[in-house]
Amino acid sequence: MVWFHTVRAPDSSAPAAGSVGPAAAQPFSLTYFWQPLSPTAVDLVQSDAGWAAAAVSIALAPFLFLWWRRAGTSFGRIAGIACGAVASAAVCSLVLVPREGTAAVVGGVWWTVPLGGALMCAAFLVAPAPSPMRDD
Repeated sequence: MVWFHTVRAPDSSAPAAGSVGPAAAQPFSLTYFWQPLSPTAVDLVQSDAGWAAAAVSIALAPFLFLWWRRAGTSFGRIAGIACGAVASAAVCSLVLVPREGTAAVVGGVWWTVPLGGALMCAAFLVAPAPSPMRDD
């Protein structure tokens, strides 16, 4: 992906102070190009199934936590811990293990995704077991 930006001066018919000749009244344009060191998170999720699966897993973990707390299912804690741990491990492996034909992730804040997964695992671990639902 190549990004570009164009800067243009306001169109002015009067020459700038201290300038001489017709070139002084001409507007200027400056265009510069750059290529990011690594792809953005959106690019990675759209182009790689591994990144997409990890993103979906991390995004669904808070909803799984809420469902577990409200429904009181016995397997909710295990499912939530597995969801966070697998997503964190997947992102670490996607970044740290080089693969053929994929973009390298250089720098950035990719480490926040495994950190978020670890925090979701911690939430499932420290939360007390939900009380069973009673029909009164």
